[in-house]
Amino acid sequence: LEAMDAGVPVVAIRSGGPMETILDGETGYLVDYSGFETSNKNDSTATTTSRENATVKGFADAIHKLLADPVQARVMGQHGQERVDQIFGMGTFRKQWWGLLREAHERGFKRHRKGCTSYPSLGLSVIRSVWELAWVIIFAIFFTWVLRQVGLRG
Repeated sequence: LEAMDAGVPVVAIRSGGPMETILDGETGYLVDYSGFETSNKNDSTATTTSRENATVKGFADAIHKLLADPVQARVMGQHGQERVDQIFGMGTFRKQWWGLLREAHERGFKRHRKGCTSYPSLGLSVIRSVWELAWVIIFAIFFTWVLRQVGLRG
């Protein structure tokens, strides 16, 4: 996203996040992943080198395309920047944020109108807190009294 926001075309592996953000051929290039497996499992010396690996070759080809056509690369960078502004920009974020807040408010209001008691009133919360504090004080006094009876405290 940072590169796209800076107007730079992106080359990435075709998986997860890049597939959601990069439009292949429009804002950058997506390269298929292929692991570094051995070509013959019985021959331990026959490993695929990085030059032969399809992922590395795909990255090299994509970068070559960008370097070979700087005008197209610039256009792809501009498209990427526009995409970031449109989908991930501050204006979109604000709209989504206010939508979430509005939805939470509406749900809370509906629960309140139904008389849902999962959210206690402030008065009940204060009474409960005072009740719990009273039990803590009573326990502390009792514990101190026991210690004095046993002679562990002066």
